[in-house]
Amino acid sequence: MDLAQQIEHAKQTLDSGGEFYAVHYASESFSEAQAAPMAISAISIFDLKSDSVRSFSRLDVSGDDTAQELALLRGFYTFLSKHRDASFLHWNMGGMEFGFEALAKRYQFLTSEEPSFIAPREQFNVDKMIRERYGEDYAPHRRFESIGRLNGLDLRGFISGPDEIEAYDRKKWGDIARSTSTKAKLIASLFRRLMTGALRTNNSAGRFDFAGGQLDAAATVVNVGERFVKVQRALRKRHGGREIVEFNDEYDDQYLMKALLALFFEDVRPEDYVPSYAGGNSRVDFLLPQHGLAIELKHTRQGLTDKVLGEQLVIDRDRYVGVSKAKHLIALVFDPNGEIDNPRGLEIDLQRRVGTSELAVTVRIYS
Repeated sequence: MDLAQQIEHAKQTLDSGGEFYAVHYASESFSEAQAAPMAISAISIFDLKSDSVRSFSRLDVSGDDTAQELALLRGFYTFLSKHRDASFLHWNMGGMEFGFEALAKRYQFLTSEEPSFIAPREQFNVDKMIRERYGEDYAPHRRFESIGRLNGLDLRGFISGPDEIEAYDRKKWGDIARSTSTKAKLIASLFRRLMTGALRTNNSAGRFDFAGGQLDAAATVVNVGERFVKVQRALRKRHGGREIVEFNDEYDDQYLMKALLALFFEDVRPEDYVPSYAGGNSRVDFLLPQHGLAIELKHTRQGLTDKVLGEQLVIDRDRYVGVSKAKHLIALVFDPNGEIDNPRGLEIDLQRRVGTSELAVTVRIYS
């Protein structure tokens, strides 16, 4: 089943009232689990139909660590047994070290018995689905947290890697339970946005309706940039000696770009002021507030090296982080004289260096 089929199947399951859950769990550090499967501290299940969460935590019962862990695992497997036909979303729980199989091995280690029901028959790995559509670099480092921030989702209670290990060592079971609940809800939220085309990534600012179908907002802006010079050339040629349209500076370019963007987007705001930086005010060339997209046009010139372009984008990024509506910056760089030696390589390098968990960055260089 390919990605489109998975999404359509998931939609049908939800629309038909089928059971659909997102699951996530927390455990001890990989490095600490040498002689036995990793110990479990909390498991959370988010119900996509009721928008409610059910958690199994070491806080549920009193007793020593083993009794508490065994109680939460039994509660989890009782839930699975009662919902054998349900569909489950997860975040990379298909591996030997982290996943349903790892949970079953831990249960067997503690009880010398296999659980009554090991794993759901229908599973969807949300991280894998996003990667299939948007590529491996869809979000900055620590993608799970970063993709949540790019989409402005509620991450209160979220504990990342090293902090979660510290929380486990200090037996802060309440903090860990809240974190797994937040993560289960986050998985569901990301999946819903993926289904509707609203997901923001390093490579996308969500989708919009156009001509009876859907287009990706960021890809549309990039495609407009690809045709920008061709449109300029066409406007410089007219029959019958009529006056042609001249493009002499960046203001003429902005004038044309606004007209081209208006073909696709209803709300195109030019020259939106952003907070002062390094003693002066700056402006975003265009803002598409419905998609959280800031667009900047750049033109190469003699002396604008790869290093200088990178430095400019870092400054731009730091300015635009202060614009609450901007979650994604697209820099369209026009290089008609070939000042940049390796445009494709520079695009990839700049996007990785400049993008953050608060602001995705797309760079396209047109030679």
